[in-house]
Amino acid sequence: MEPPDDYWDAEDFDDNDELEELVLESYLGNLIFEPPADARGIPSAPQTPDDPTTTPLKPRLHRRLLHKLVGPEGILLRDKLAFVLGSTLLWVCAFTLGRTPQTFYRLYTGLGVALMGVRYFTYRRSRRHYYLFDICYFANLLLVTFAFNAGPVMWSIVAFRNSCVFHDLDKVTSLYLHLVPAMVSWTLRWYPTKAFYGFPSHEALGAHRPATSRGGVVSLVLVPAVFYTAWAVAYYLKIFVISASRIKERGYQTLFGFVTTQRKGVFHAIAKRVRPSVQPAVYFALHMLFCLTTFVISIAAWHSYYVHTLLLLLCASMSMWHGAQYYFEVFAGR
Repeated sequence: MEPPDDYWDAEDFDDNDELEELVLESYLGNLIFEPPADARGIPSAPQTPDDPTTTPLKPRLHRRLLHKLVGPEGILLRDKLAFVLGSTLLWVCAFTLGRTPQTFYRLYTGLGVALMGVRYFTYRRSRRHYYLFDICYFANLLLVTFAFNAGPVMWSIVAFRNSCVFHDLDKVTSLYLHLVPAMVSWTLRWYPTKAFYGFPSHEALGAHRPATSRGGVVSLVLVPAVFYTAWAVAYYLKIFVISASRIKERGYQTLFGFVTTQRKGVFHAIAKRVRPSVQPAVYFALHMLFCLTTFVISIAAWHSYYVHTLLLLLCASMSMWHGAQYYFEVFAGR
């Protein structure tokens, strides 16, 4: 996705005082300085926060601390730490895939608990928590569903321009959400373990699988389509019926709202030709077509190690290309 319009950092300002003024106005606008009481317990006259000789010590320390945390130095430090974290996750995933691919799902689980926990609180605070009802989060709960992970989840990297931007934790989390489950399915498909499946070897795994899970149209298209339909019905009822008025009144953001406000893309080209009342139906029709198409592609990935690996590398490379575009065309311009 493209960076939001209100994204800013220290490089957007030529004068550090201008940036500090904006930051302090944002974070300290509602800060209340309680005047000290005299010996009789009666509060004295209000004091001016900007006067260091009259401002109480605790608010002054609070103000100075916020200068460090949310000022230019704090922003740069935050971005540096996020960059280190994002790049560390990359080589940790690469090392685990090469060293012990059979245990990669454990790394996925640990990272998911941490990253999804942070995302919930940040999205809740920024009124974007209805994004968490999207199909990709639902599919992550069904980790062993190969068709989802090698299908719409992985291909969403291309469709929604997920980018490998190390200093942005939100972008790192989005990339994790779509790429790492695909890696897990790759390890479980080509490096199965008895501990996970209960079968002693790769050959036994294929022989003991039921007919509905041997990589055919039934297991990789029809069965996932049933799960998709269940999600679509629940999503529609939640977003467009049960919580529709709540979303509108409180200004909550949804994926449908994001897609309909974009000025480019296939959906916009089609949606602008139909009435707003039928846009949800058009959205779901295109969404289902995308999922079913990628379900079909997952059949080829299931039956060929080389096809599966190539598709995984293609989507991973696209995320790096999107990241390069962001750094050199968007971030560098700031």
